[in-house]
Amino acid sequence: MAYDVTDRQSFEHVGSWMNQLENHGEKNVSIVLVGNKIDMKDRAVEYSEGKRLAESHGILFFETSAKNNVNIEEAFMALGKEIIRKQDGEEPEVDSFMAKSHKLNNKRKGSNDEPEKSGCC
Repeated sequence: MAYDVTDRQSFEHVGSWMNQLENHGEKNVSIVLVGNKIDMKDRAVEYSEGKRLAESHGILFFETSAKNNVNIEEAFMALGKEIIRKQDGEEPEVDSFMAKSHKLNNKRKGSNDEPEKSGCC
């Protein structure tokens, strides 16, 4: 599930989308919350808000830049691992993914350098 960090309204819709999934979706669905467009200067939603929302729903959280390929691969890999864990009947590792996501996001804060790109593609 993704929202645009430059669009407050898209973030505000996430709660409604989560309720719809919880009420009408599969009971064992894997979800990652993604705040996209972190490469943009006019941020309307802070990292801490997205993280807090994800934690309240017990789901993984990443901030990404599709434009600069930041955290894209990490978000998909985390989702894949979460799906496999659920299929194997294991407990999700939301806390470890949250810590990794936080570390990746903090690495870029205050830096004027272009975000580090993953090795994919």
